[in-house]
Amino acid sequence: YEYGMMLKNGDGIAIDKKEAARYLKMSADKGNVKAMNIYGSILCNGDGVGVDKKEAIRYIKMSADKGFENAIYKYGFMLLKGDGIAVDKKEASRYLKMSADKGNEKAMYDYGMMLQNGDGIDIDKKEAERYLSMSNMKQRKWIMGVQCSNIGTYWYTDYQRSNYLEMTKNKKQQMHPVKKKTGHCGNGYAKI
Repeated sequence: YEYGMMLKNGDGIAIDKKEAARYLKMSADKGNVKAMNIYGSILCNGDGVGVDKKEAIRYIKMSADKGFENAIYKYGFMLLKGDGIAVDKKEASRYLKMSADKGNEKAMYDYGMMLQNGDGIDIDKKEAERYLSMSNMKQRKWIMGVQCSNIGTYWYTDYQRSNYLEMTKNKKQQMHPVKKKTGHCGNGYAKI
């Protein structure tokens, strides 16, 4: 697993996506849940290998079913949107709820919206509000700087609950500085 990640990210060695995929597959086949999830993503995106959605889903689901939170959310979202798999909103809600209950704010929002709109599951406004509130609370904590750091400069995008974007330094042109100081961090930027 570690060597596969080094090859994938160029951590101390040259990036070799194809070889990274080979090592991550070996690790996944030996039961490493992180490797299952990452190898599934590699197959899904064709990162160094050909795109194979069917096999990608198999690896991501294996990781999810072994309790790896990132894979639980990813698999639930794939079921919700039909990304390489037939839409199954009932099963999607089950995985999104599992992920939300483990603290994933994106899952909290997605599951809350499913409950609010009756999207493949019964409408439950009270439970929807609970999940949407939890998602909102996590968002506000990030903005207030509860989880910000003095290491480096962080940026944020216009946060639209369901359109949560992973931040990278390459996307600074799409991001904006926070308008007021962020708690005790003093760097004036929030990470969300």
